[in-house]
Amino acid sequence: MAEEYVIGIDSGTQSTRAILFNLKGEKIASASATHPALMTDERGLIVHDYQDVYQGLCTACQILIEKIKKNSETATGTIKAIGIAAQRATVFFLDKEGQQLCRPISWMDRSWQSNEKYSDKWKDNLDAWQYFLVNYSRMNWMQREYPDIFEKVEKYFTTSGYIHYKLTGEFADSLGNNLGMPVDREHWNLYQDSAVYEGMAITRSQLATFRNPGEIIGTITNKAAKETGLPVGCPVVAGAGDKQCEILGSGTLNKGQAYITMGTMTGLNLVDDQYIADEYKVTKHRTYTAAVPGFWNAEAVSPRGFWLISWFRDNFAKNLNKDNPKKTIEQLLDEEAIHISPGAEGLITIPDWKSTWDKPYAKGIFMGFDMRHGRAHMFRSLLEGIMMQLKIGTDDMCHSTNREIKELRVGGGGSKSYVAVQAIADIFNLSVKKSEEPETCSLGAAICAAVGAGCFPDFYAAAKAMGQNHTEFLPSTENHKLYQELMEEIVNPYYKINEQLLKKLQQIIS
Repeated sequence: MAEEYVIGIDSGTQSTRAILFNLKGEKIASASATHPALMTDERGLIVHDYQDVYQGLCTACQILIEKIKKNSETATGTIKAIGIAAQRATVFFLDKEGQQLCRPISWMDRSWQSNEKYSDKWKDNLDAWQYFLVNYSRMNWMQREYPDIFEKVEKYFTTSGYIHYKLTGEFADSLGNNLGMPVDREHWNLYQDSAVYEGMAITRSQLATFRNPGEIIGTITNKAAKETGLPVGCPVVAGAGDKQCEILGSGTLNKGQAYITMGTMTGLNLVDDQYIADEYKVTKHRTYTAAVPGFWNAEAVSPRGFWLISWFRDNFAKNLNKDNPKKTIEQLLDEEAIHISPGAEGLITIPDWKSTWDKPYAKGIFMGFDMRHGRAHMFRSLLEGIMMQLKIGTDDMCHSTNREIKELRVGGGGSKSYVAVQAIADIFNLSVKKSEEPETCSLGAAICAAVGAGCFPDFYAAAKAMGQNHTEFLPSTENHKLYQELMEEIVNPYYKINEQLLKKLQQIIS
């Protein structure tokens, strides 16, 4: 009997990964395609170019299918379904012919923040999340700044919605990837209140039809098959946001478990079977619908996260592996940093390469330099700074929601760093389980595909069958005490002391 497989596609900010898994969760074949760097367009927006996201998917899938065809075992197997995980909050504007009216606006763009100057009239008529959606709406911004484009918008999509459309021809999206859409997260449905749509400058007809993760969106069209190599008629199944699929792929499904995603944005997601309320510009966490219907993920973040590791690599270690090309630059940096003691001998990083609503003048800082410090100290300090910032945000979230983390798991590209994962165990003072399969996002999308294809009766059965083994990292009491003191005595007070100084710096350089 031919073996059955599923494909999990992870369409991220920097690349697309397409992976073939069997129903035991074993990675059989994989491929990836790097996206061109985000660009700033003529409007000053941070965008992908028109076809970068879909072309990345096409390239990755073409490479994957070629690998499958060349392997005698996989060539005779059956691909049961394809699951899609996608970056959150990047949006696409389509006209009546399904063509893009402008470049897709990245989640990293902050032009939407200008909406707040015009949204006061909605503040008293909507709840906190609805008011956030009014402010966050790209359609609101487009109506005001570029009415000629706004008038032509027929469909307004997330990344997953656009991918579903390109692959199946269906205007359908996942309720597991809805940031920026008028979705009532608590009830897993679109809002019924017309004021929400009016405030967001959206009509219901401009939106996709939303389906639960694990439900079939449609099937691969002839056109999509030619572009991607994927088999005609193969079901495409709703996944979720990339972070939510990572959580599922790591086996983090139960209340009290938490998962740290170590990617472009580094976040800790707490799993719960009860809705966890948040509030715009009051609470620092944000709640998302999970990749499993009826569950939620409350997320605390270090906004730039492991993007900072890429920044450090490109600026301070660009040719580090020229004499050892079999290892990545990140591997070599980690090997250097492992010899530096926790606390990086007094070198502290404040990883604020991006300001936030509660820290509008924030700037990234290395502090405490002396003659002992070199590249390895900087790299370790950067990893520790990201994780200490995440711990501070997590403590705030757990306190405000009356939740407790009982088990901690990690995954994503950054989890390949021994130094980073051990620092998490020490900083959080919890044992940490690291998935042996680092591509947990694609695995989570594949689990959604397996459920949608009927290979398993539910998500729990699928996750159990396709789940991964874990490596456990235990905390050091001595190291935890050091990190706790650094957070309480240095990192937290830093903001209070330097807020006015940073404000003055911004005024001078602007």
